[in-house]
Amino acid sequence: MKLRRRKCGSPMSVNSPAKRRQRKADLLRRVREPTEKALLFCSVPSCTRLPQARAGNGLSPTVCEFHRAFRNRHGCAWKRSSSGPQLRPYVRAAESYLKVHADNVLVRHALDQVQRLLESAGPVRAIGDLARLAPKRKAEAALARLRQGEVPPPRIVAVTIGVLAAVLEDTV
Repeated sequence: MKLRRRKCGSPMSVNSPAKRRQRKADLLRRVREPTEKALLFCSVPSCTRLPQARAGNGLSPTVCEFHRAFRNRHGCAWKRSSSGPQLRPYVRAAESYLKVHADNVLVRHALDQVQRLLESAGPVRAIGDLARLAPKRKAEAALARLRQGEVPPPRIVAVTIGVLAAVLEDTV
């Protein structure tokens, strides 16, 4: 445990329960208290809502609550995620590339690494347990589900390459 000395000389824990309560109270106060430092309107074009920090319902100084939730779902505050039909040509192109270059050392290595990740992913976890897991454990749980669904490594690599290609080609 790290100790920090007060000016009077007595040690105080950096993460003491009192400090945590104080930080939590400060955060809740900042969330509820509107600030004039935020933008006047949400930064998403054509949105007339107040940003969270100005409205007093969050900390974001640039986007409203709706667009913050939208960004959490889609990765962008103004553009939806790509749909399956939009991604399909990219995934098919990646699958054909992997078939043609199956003897390539780099392709073989990528497929072997995905196979190793699937094998070492651990047990399949219940959906309710995922919220409490660390990001690495969530990734392992996702790989375990892919293994349980018998998704082959070439398909996983092809979908990954397809999504990356679609993102790189997207102009927005």
